Amino acid sequence: MKNLWRIMVGLGIIAFGLMTLYLSGSVIFDLFGMRAKQGNYVMFVIIANFICGFLYLIGGYKLLTRNLQAKKIFGYALLILLLTFIAFLIYVQMGGVHKTDTFKALGVRTTTTTIAYITTFYTLTINKKSSKKDI
Repeated sequence: MKNLWRIMVGLGIIAFGLMTLYLSGSVIFDLFGMRAKQGNYVMFVIIANFICGFLYLIGGYKLLTRNLQAKKIFGYALLILLLTFIAFLIYVQMGGVHKTDTFKALGVRTTTTTIAYITTFYTLTINKKSSKKDI
């Protein structure tokens, strides 16, 4: 059951990473006139999402291949998102122009990353410790 969950989360996070790279990359590089369509986007949030997109791809692959570095990669992504969320709150408090959907998007992204981190911890770290005890 743990293996099935690990595989589902790994594939899901890879798909999420591809979607993230497409959407944030479209705004950063103004592909398909995406900047105009997005309206009041906050560029540092978009850049953080873009960086996390790469981390999702690498972390998802590492999770699928049972590599313990996945935990560290998802931890970095989580740290980036938490710092971005704090910076975004400060930006909003200072009167920065933004879309209210940005709060929801950061929440969904942070929750997804937390699930990937916990899954990695549970399926790889704990399994490794219990397999050592069995020997």
